[in-house]
Amino acid sequence: GVSGAQPFPPLPGAREREVPRGRRGVSGSAVAQDSSMLSPWLRVSRRRAACSSPATPASTFRRTAPCASPRSTSSLHPGLRRILKTKYYLGTGLISVMGTSFTFLPIARDMVVSSIMEAKVAGDCIGLDCPEAAMRGYGRFLGTCMVAAFFEIFLALLPPRIIKKLFPPVVTGCAVLLIGGGLIGSGIKYVGGGVFCADNMEGKHAAFGFGPQLCNENGDVVLGFGAPQYIGLACTVIFFTTFLQFFGSPFMKSTSLFFGLLFGMIVSGLASYEAVAGDQTMCSAEPGKPCIGGFASATVGKAYRYWNSDRIEESKSFTFLWDNDPNPLRFLGFDPEYFLPI
Repeated sequence: GVSGAQPFPPLPGAREREVPRGRRGVSGSAVAQDSSMLSPWLRVSRRRAACSSPATPASTFRRTAPCASPRSTSSLHPGLRRILKTKYYLGTGLISVMGTSFTFLPIARDMVVSSIMEAKVAGDCIGLDCPEAAMRGYGRFLGTCMVAAFFEIFLALLPPRIIKKLFPPVVTGCAVLLIGGGLIGSGIKYVGGGVFCADNMEGKHAAFGFGPQLCNENGDVVLGFGAPQYIGLACTVIFFTTFLQFFGSPFMKSTSLFFGLLFGMIVSGLASYEAVAGDQTMCSAEPGKPCIGGFASATVGKAYRYWNSDRIEESKSFTFLWDNDPNPLRFLGFDPEYFLPI
């Protein structure tokens, strides 16, 4: 959104220290020293999150090129941009990640599914999956998001005293608390093996009564959702981040999430899983075996890694903001029912 000019808050971890009297040879401010060390690491943490977080919602809809590219482009811009020479800024004014929120996923999915169901009831469904109806629902989602974005810009241009009356701390505090509580569910899904795997687990187990759902988002290791190996890897990140929060310096506390994720990546890169009878793996790991449903039988006793290069090898050398998919702008619309949720 667009916000008014606000004074810059101190960087997390930056602390003022008083230089003892009588000490000579100390030049500069301790705050500047702390900030000069902390700022590059905060930017690295921000860039890492900006590369992965905005792309995940887009990849869920399998529209990586038209969705993920502009989201990544906009997220990599700094969170502060002065608009010409006015007092207004584009962005938050803070060192924060600006990208697509995961809260849009259930709303977009509901709009697409409802559009498909309406087409089936009316008899206008063309094809097995009603792609035309799905694009209409997706177009209404994009149009509603555009209207909501301009509405937020209008609210941001209001004087601060009016904004504080409209959104007092008790309201914003409760909203942030509820958002954090809702993200706990997403975190548990990641701990168990992945969000996509967890959602399939819930749906298929409720409909057909079988499980657990195999997770294909963890390299060559294919285990059921909630496997102890997945939980153990997630716990390494949680424990190391907690350790830094308790015993780390202010610098380490401010960048604990980055170093926690880095520690988990190192552990998962060094670790491997030894297959037992009945295990599955990715087809690329066993090219000589039959590939059924994207999986192949794992070789008993063989060690499989949690990392592979399949996504890198399958990716194109260049991607563009649009591809050969049907242009959803042709189906652009507005759905007042979903305006407030968005």
